[in-house]
Amino acid sequence: MNDLNSTLIEGKILKDCEIINEENCRFDIVSNRFYQEDKKIKTETTIVKVEAISKLAKTCIPLLIKNKSLRIIGRLKMLGSEIIIAAEHIEFRPEFDNQKLLFNEGDDNE
Repeated sequence: MNDLNSTLIEGKILKDCEIINEENCRFDIVSNRFYQEDKKIKTETTIVKVEAISKLAKTCIPLLIKNKSLRIIGRLKMLGSEIIIAAEHIEFRPEFDNQKLLFNEGDDNE
């Protein structure tokens, strides 16, 4: 039986995708987690390399441009000595400001 290997990440594309061939591309995604500590907003940033292959890559290559927001569902995969996400589903997301949504400055719920 296979072990569970599933990941979901949301973030923005760091730079335009690297096209390996017409059915294979790689790109980096930056994911920010905002949290509050001592009444100050802090950010934890994670950068992960993602690989898309086959029909998924062919469909997404024209859309994989810098700063585009997206959600990726995939699995962890070893690529040499690096751990990457092998994308199985990519969903492009509308633009919004996470920080303003999570920490409304006029909010009285402190």
